[in-house]
Amino acid sequence: MNYRILILGLALFLTSCSGEQTMLDGYFQDSLFIYTCSDGSIIKVKYKHLKEGQPSAVVEIDGVSTTLERVRSASGSKYSNNLLVWWEKGDTGFVQLHGQVVKCECTKTK
Repeated sequence: MNYRILILGLALFLTSCSGEQTMLDGYFQDSLFIYTCSDGSIIKVKYKHLKEGQPSAVVEIDGVSTTLERVRSASGSKYSNNLLVWWEKGDTGFVQLHGQVVKCECTKTK
């Protein structure tokens, strides 16, 4: 009995020290993805957790980075700060500003 507890404790210790990243929305936290949009612009997205554990995405458009919090969506993953929205599903996404689509048909290239 004591050996089982020791083995379980050792296994938990080793996995916690392995340096593995946590998963977020099917991505490793802090993974950087690059999207190319139909107008040729590049969008960089890094998925992470805010301090309270809330999923977020740091979205860089035209050299300007903005942190967006995950919000409820019917399909895909949607991130917003009530002004800007990044909505992605699979390998595609789009950007809305004030409710209007400003970057469309963005396809993941990395």
